[in-house]
Amino acid sequence: MPFEPDTDRSRTKRRPLRVPGRRTGMARLLLGLALLFAAFPVANGTAQEADHELAIVVSTHEVVIRSCPEPGCAGIDLLRLGDTVHVTGPIEDGYYPVESAGRAGYVWSLFLATPSNGTPVLHEGVAGCNRIALIFNLGQGSFDDPFSWDMLNYLKSESIPATMFIRSWWAAYYPAWAYDFDQSGFVVGIHGENDFSLQNQTPDEAMAMLLDAQATLYEAIGHNGDPVFTPADPNLDAETLSMVALSGYLPVIAGVSARDGQQDDNSSETVAANILDGAYDGAIIELHLDSQTGVASTAAALPGVVATLRDAGYTFVTIPDMAQPCPSN
Repeated sequence: MPFEPDTDRSRTKRRPLRVPGRRTGMARLLLGLALLFAAFPVANGTAQEADHELAIVVSTHEVVIRSCPEPGCAGIDLLRLGDTVHVTGPIEDGYYPVESAGRAGYVWSLFLATPSNGTPVLHEGVAGCNRIALIFNLGQGSFDDPFSWDMLNYLKSESIPATMFIRSWWAAYYPAWAYDFDQSGFVVGIHGENDFSLQNQTPDEAMAMLLDAQATLYEAIGHNGDPVFTPADPNLDAETLSMVALSGYLPVIAGVSARDGQQDDNSSETVAANILDGAYDGAIIELHLDSQTGVASTAAALPGVVATLRDAGYTFVTIPDMAQPCPSN
Protein backbone atom coordinates (compact mmCIF):
# COMPACT_ATOMS: atom_id res chain seq x y z
CA MET A 1 0.00 0.00 0.00
CA PRO A 2 1.21 3.59 -0.48
CA PHE A 3 3.38 5.04 2.26
CA GLU A 4 1.25 7.12 4.60
CA PRO A 5 3.33 9.42 6.85
CA ASP A 6 3.04 8.70 10.56
CA THR A 7 2.56 12.42 11.27
CA ASP A 8 0.61 15.30 9.75
CA ARG A 9 2.94 17.04 7.29
CA SER A 10 0.32 19.23 5.66
CA ARG A 11 1.30 22.84 5.06
CA THR A 12 -2.07 24.40 5.70
CA LYS A 13 -2.31 28.05 6.69
CA ARG A 14 -3.09 27.53 10.34
CA ARG A 15 -3.81 30.52 12.55
CA PRO A 16 -0.77 31.47 14.65
CA LEU A 17 -0.85 30.46 18.30
CA ARG A 18 -0.27 33.98 19.61
CA VAL A 19 -2.92 34.46 22.31
CA PRO A 20 -2.29 37.68 24.30
CA GLY A 21 -3.37 37.38 27.90
CA ARG A 22 -3.12 33.58 28.01
CA ARG A 23 0.65 33.16 27.74
CA THR A 24 1.20 32.80 31.47
CA GLY A 25 -1.24 29.91 31.85
CA MET A 26 0.01 28.18 28.69
CA ALA A 27 3.63 28.53 29.73
CA ARG A 28 2.97 27.13 33.19
CA LEU A 29 0.98 24.20 31.79
CA LEU A 30 3.68 23.35 29.26
CA LEU A 31 6.43 23.73 31.82
CA GLY A 32 4.62 21.42 34.24
CA LEU A 33 4.29 18.78 31.56
CA ALA A 34 7.88 19.35 30.48
CA LEU A 35 9.19 18.75 33.99
CA LEU A 36 7.05 15.61 34.23
CA PHE A 37 8.28 14.07 30.96
CA ALA A 38 11.85 15.47 30.72
CA ALA A 39 13.86 12.71 32.34
CA PHE A 40 16.30 13.25 29.48
CA PRO A 41 15.94 14.01 25.77
CA VAL A 42 16.83 11.03 23.60
CA ALA A 43 17.54 10.47 19.95
CA ASN A 44 15.10 8.46 17.88
CA GLY A 45 15.90 4.76 18.15
CA THR A 46 17.98 4.92 21.36
CA ALA A 47 15.23 4.97 23.99
CA GLN A 48 15.18 2.76 27.05
CA GLU A 49 12.36 0.30 27.61
CA ALA A 50 9.15 1.98 28.75
CA ASP A 51 6.67 -0.70 29.80
CA HIS A 52 3.16 0.03 30.99
CA GLU A 53 3.26 3.77 31.53
CA LEU A 54 1.47 6.86 30.33
CA ALA A 55 2.77 8.64 27.22
CA ILE A 56 1.86 12.02 25.73
CA VAL A 57 1.88 13.03 22.05
CA VAL A 58 4.55 15.68 21.36
CA SER A 59 6.30 17.38 18.43
CA THR A 60 3.46 16.98 15.92
CA HIS A 61 -0.14 18.02 15.36
CA GLU A 62 -1.24 14.43 14.93
CA VAL A 63 0.23 10.95 14.72
CA VAL A 64 -1.15 7.68 13.35
CA ILE A 65 -1.87 4.61 15.45
CA ARG A 66 -1.03 1.63 13.23
CA SER A 67 -2.15 -1.96 13.31
CA CYS A 68 1.44 -3.24 13.38
CA PRO A 69 4.94 -1.73 13.85
CA GLU A 70 5.61 -0.93 10.19
CA PRO A 71 4.90 2.22 8.15
CA GLY A 72 2.89 0.26 5.60
CA CYS A 73 0.46 -1.09 8.18
CA ALA A 74 -3.07 0.25 8.21
CA GLY A 75 -3.83 3.32 10.27
CA ILE A 76 -6.53 2.53 12.83
CA ASP A 77 -6.80 5.88 14.62
CA LEU A 78 -5.25 9.35 15.03
CA LEU A 79 -3.78 10.92 18.14
CA ARG A 80 -3.38 14.67 18.40
CA LEU A 81 -0.87 16.89 20.18
CA GLY A 82 -1.30 16.54 23.94
CA ASP A 83 -3.32 13.31 23.78
CA THR A 84 -2.26 10.55 26.16
CA VAL A 85 -2.01 6.81 25.60
CA HIS A 86 -0.83 3.83 27.62
CA VAL A 87 2.43 2.23 26.49
CA THR A 88 2.06 -1.52 26.89
CA GLY A 89 5.54 -2.80 26.14
CA PRO A 90 9.05 -2.01 24.85
CA ILE A 91 9.72 -0.33 21.51
CA GLU A 92 9.41 -2.61 18.47
CA ASP A 93 11.18 -1.45 15.30
CA GLY A 94 10.86 2.17 16.39
CA TYR A 95 7.19 1.91 17.43
CA TYR A 96 5.68 1.87 20.89
CA PRO A 97 2.87 -0.67 21.40
CA VAL A 98 0.01 1.36 22.88
CA GLU A 99 -3.56 1.13 24.01
CA SER A 100 -6.00 3.97 23.38
CA ALA A 101 -9.73 3.94 24.09
CA GLY A 102 -9.63 0.16 24.41
CA ARG A 103 -7.87 -0.32 21.04
CA ALA A 104 -4.35 -1.69 20.68
CA GLY A 105 -1.87 -0.46 18.08
CA TYR A 106 1.55 1.05 17.47
CA VAL A 107 2.81 4.67 17.46
CA TRP A 108 6.13 5.94 16.06
CA SER A 109 8.24 6.53 19.19
CA LEU A 110 9.67 9.90 18.12
CA PHE A 111 6.29 11.48 18.84
CA LEU A 112 5.63 10.08 22.30
CA ALA A 113 7.17 11.38 25.53
CA THR A 114 7.24 9.05 28.53
CA PRO A 115 8.37 9.47 32.15
CA SER A 116 11.13 6.89 31.74
CA ASN A 117 12.49 8.13 28.39
CA GLY A 118 11.67 11.81 28.51
CA THR A 119 11.04 13.86 25.38
CA PRO A 120 12.58 12.53 22.15
CA VAL A 121 14.91 14.79 20.17
CA LEU A 122 15.77 14.10 16.54
CA HIS A 123 19.55 13.79 16.25
CA GLU A 124 19.48 11.41 13.28
CA GLY A 125 17.15 9.33 11.18
CA VAL A 126 16.81 5.58 11.39
CA ALA A 127 19.48 3.60 9.57
CA GLY A 128 18.69 1.56 6.51
CA CYS A 129 17.02 4.26 4.40
CA ASN A 130 20.21 5.78 2.86
CA ARG A 131 18.94 9.28 3.71
CA ILE A 132 20.76 12.49 4.57
CA ALA A 133 19.13 15.75 5.66
CA LEU A 134 20.77 19.13 5.04
CA ILE A 135 19.73 21.90 7.39
CA PHE A 136 20.68 25.57 7.00
CA ASN A 137 20.59 27.96 9.95
CA LEU A 138 19.96 31.64 9.31
CA GLY A 139 20.30 34.69 11.53
CA GLN A 140 23.00 33.46 13.85
CA GLY A 141 25.08 36.59 13.25
CA SER A 142 23.95 40.09 12.28
CA PHE A 143 21.96 41.69 9.46
CA ASP A 144 25.11 42.57 7.50
CA ASP A 145 26.44 39.00 7.31
CA PRO A 146 26.89 37.81 3.71
CA PHE A 147 24.13 35.68 2.22
CA SER A 148 24.92 33.03 -0.39
CA TRP A 149 22.51 33.33 -3.29
CA ASP A 150 24.82 30.98 -5.20
CA MET A 151 24.24 28.24 -2.64
CA LEU A 152 20.49 28.81 -2.59
CA ASN A 153 20.25 28.82 -6.38
CA TYR A 154 22.31 25.62 -6.51
CA LEU A 155 19.90 23.88 -4.13
CA LYS A 156 17.00 24.99 -6.31
CA SER A 157 18.62 24.02 -9.61
CA GLU A 158 19.50 20.55 -8.33
CA SER A 159 16.10 20.09 -6.64
CA ILE A 160 17.79 19.24 -3.35
CA PRO A 161 15.34 19.07 -0.44
CA ALA A 162 16.57 21.09 2.52
CA THR A 163 15.31 22.57 5.76
CA MET A 164 15.79 26.26 6.61
CA PHE A 165 15.84 27.17 10.29
CA ILE A 166 15.26 30.91 10.66
CA ARG A 167 15.66 33.18 13.64
CA SER A 168 12.84 35.55 14.43
CA TRP A 169 14.77 38.76 13.70
CA TRP A 170 15.92 37.40 10.33
CA ALA A 171 12.37 36.56 9.26
CA ALA A 172 11.27 40.05 10.31
CA TYR A 173 14.18 41.78 8.54
CA TYR A 174 14.07 39.65 5.36
CA PRO A 175 10.44 38.50 5.04
CA ALA A 176 10.62 38.32 1.24
CA TRP A 177 13.54 35.90 1.43
CA ALA A 178 11.76 33.73 3.98
CA TYR A 179 8.71 33.74 1.71
CA ASP A 180 10.89 32.69 -1.23
CA PHE A 181 12.20 29.71 0.77
CA ASP A 182 8.68 28.57 1.46
CA GLN A 183 7.45 29.11 -2.09
CA SER A 184 10.48 27.24 -3.45
CA GLY A 185 9.46 24.15 -1.53
CA PHE A 186 12.01 24.24 1.29
CA VAL A 187 10.88 23.30 4.77
CA VAL A 188 10.95 26.42 6.96
CA GLY A 189 11.25 26.08 10.74
CA ILE A 190 12.31 28.08 13.79
CA HIS A 191 15.92 28.56 14.88
CA GLY A 192 16.16 29.32 18.60
CA GLU A 193 17.90 32.33 20.13
CA ASN A 194 21.07 32.23 22.21
CA ASP A 195 19.18 32.91 25.44
CA PHE A 196 16.29 30.53 24.75
CA SER A 197 16.67 28.46 27.89
CA LEU A 198 14.83 28.01 31.14
CA GLN A 199 18.20 28.45 32.80
CA ASN A 200 18.35 32.02 31.48
CA GLN A 201 14.74 33.17 31.74
CA THR A 202 11.34 32.40 33.19
CA PRO A 203 8.93 29.93 31.58
CA ASP A 204 6.66 32.83 30.60
CA GLU A 205 9.54 34.58 28.83
CA ALA A 206 10.63 31.41 27.02
CA MET A 207 7.09 30.67 25.87
CA ALA A 208 6.62 34.26 24.71
CA MET A 209 9.84 33.99 22.69
CA LEU A 210 8.59 30.83 20.96
CA LEU A 211 5.19 32.36 20.22
CA ASP A 212 6.78 35.56 18.90
CA ALA A 213 9.04 33.53 16.59
CA GLN A 214 6.04 31.61 15.31
CA ALA A 215 4.03 34.79 14.73
CA THR A 216 6.94 36.51 12.93
CA LEU A 217 7.39 33.55 10.63
CA TYR A 218 3.64 33.46 9.99
CA GLU A 219 3.72 37.12 8.95
CA ALA A 220 6.59 36.46 6.55
CA ILE A 221 5.36 33.31 4.78
CA GLY A 222 1.60 33.34 5.38
CA HIS A 223 1.35 30.29 7.63
CA ASN A 224 3.03 28.84 10.71
CA GLY A 225 5.76 27.14 8.78
CA ASP A 226 6.74 23.57 9.45
CA PRO A 227 6.64 22.44 13.11
CA VAL A 228 10.37 21.87 13.47
CA PHE A 229 12.81 23.68 15.78
CA THR A 230 16.57 23.68 16.24
CA PRO A 231 18.23 25.45 19.18
CA ALA A 232 21.17 27.81 18.94
CA ASP A 233 22.80 25.83 21.75
CA PRO A 234 23.01 22.08 21.03
CA ASN A 235 23.26 21.55 24.80
CA LEU A 236 19.94 23.26 25.50
CA ASP A 237 18.38 22.02 28.74
CA ALA A 238 15.93 19.13 28.57
CA GLU A 239 13.09 21.11 30.16
CA THR A 240 13.19 23.75 27.41
CA LEU A 241 13.31 21.10 24.69
CA SER A 242 10.29 19.43 26.29
CA MET A 243 8.42 22.74 26.32
CA VAL A 244 9.14 23.12 22.60
CA ALA A 245 7.94 19.57 21.89
CA LEU A 246 4.78 20.04 23.95
CA SER A 247 4.09 23.16 21.87
CA GLY A 248 3.97 20.95 18.77
CA TYR A 249 7.49 21.52 17.42
CA LEU A 250 9.94 18.69 16.79
CA PRO A 251 13.29 19.50 18.47
CA VAL A 252 16.18 18.84 16.07
CA ILE A 253 19.89 18.81 16.93
CA ALA A 254 22.21 17.95 14.04
CA GLY A 255 24.71 15.16 14.52
CA VAL A 256 27.14 16.52 11.89
CA SER A 257 28.30 20.12 11.45
CA ALA A 258 30.07 21.70 8.50
CA ARG A 259 31.62 24.07 11.08
CA ASP A 260 31.53 26.68 8.34
CA GLY A 261 31.43 29.63 10.71
CA GLN A 262 33.25 28.33 13.76
CA GLN A 263 36.92 27.96 12.91
CA ASP A 264 39.89 29.82 11.45
CA ASP A 265 40.35 27.45 8.53
CA ASN A 266 37.14 27.81 6.54
CA SER A 267 38.48 26.76 3.15
CA SER A 268 36.12 24.87 0.87
CA GLU A 269 38.31 21.78 1.27
CA THR A 270 37.97 21.91 5.06
CA VAL A 271 34.21 22.45 4.96
CA ALA A 272 33.82 19.54 2.53
CA ALA A 273 35.96 17.30 4.74
CA ASN A 274 33.94 18.22 7.83
CA ILE A 275 30.77 17.10 6.06
CA LEU A 276 32.01 14.03 4.23
CA ASP A 277 34.05 12.68 7.15
CA GLY A 278 30.99 12.85 9.36
CA ALA A 279 28.28 11.77 6.90
CA TYR A 280 26.44 8.49 7.46
CA ASP A 281 23.08 6.87 6.79
CA GLY A 282 20.54 9.00 8.68
CA ALA A 283 22.85 11.96 9.26
CA ILE A 284 21.50 15.46 9.81
CA ILE A 285 24.12 17.92 8.57
CA GLU A 286 24.16 21.54 9.74
CA LEU A 287 25.34 24.32 7.41
CA HIS A 288 24.80 28.07 7.08
CA LEU A 289 23.50 30.30 4.30
CA ASP A 290 24.78 33.40 6.08
CA SER A 291 28.09 33.39 7.90
CA GLN A 292 30.74 36.06 8.32
CA THR A 293 33.58 33.60 7.84
CA GLY A 294 32.48 30.52 5.95
CA VAL A 295 29.58 31.06 3.58
CA ALA A 296 31.70 31.47 0.42
CA SER A 297 33.63 28.31 1.21
CA THR A 298 30.41 26.42 1.90
CA ALA A 299 28.97 27.50 -1.44
CA ALA A 300 32.12 26.34 -3.20
CA ALA A 301 32.17 23.01 -1.37
CA LEU A 302 28.48 22.11 -1.68
CA PRO A 303 28.35 20.85 -5.31
CA GLY A 304 31.20 18.42 -4.74
CA VAL A 305 29.73 17.27 -1.44
CA VAL A 306 26.34 16.62 -3.01
CA ALA A 307 27.87 14.73 -5.93
CA THR A 308 29.98 12.57 -3.60
CA LEU A 309 27.06 11.69 -1.36
CA ARG A 310 24.78 10.94 -4.30
CA ASP A 311 27.46 8.68 -5.81
CA ALA A 312 27.58 6.87 -2.45
CA GLY A 313 23.86 6.10 -2.80
CA TYR A 314 22.39 8.67 -0.44
CA THR A 315 19.10 10.49 -1.01
CA PHE A 316 18.55 13.99 0.35
CA VAL A 317 15.41 14.55 2.42
CA THR A 318 13.86 17.23 4.61
CA ILE A 319 13.66 17.04 8.39
CA PRO A 320 9.96 16.04 8.37
CA ASP A 321 10.89 13.15 6.07
CA MET A 322 13.91 12.20 8.19
CA ALA A 323 11.60 12.05 11.20
CA GLN A 324 9.65 9.23 9.55
CA PRO A 325 10.52 5.52 9.41
CA CYS A 326 11.90 4.16 6.15
CA PRO A 327 9.08 3.97 3.57
CA SER A 328 7.72 0.51 2.94
CA ASN A 329 8.94 -1.12 -0.25
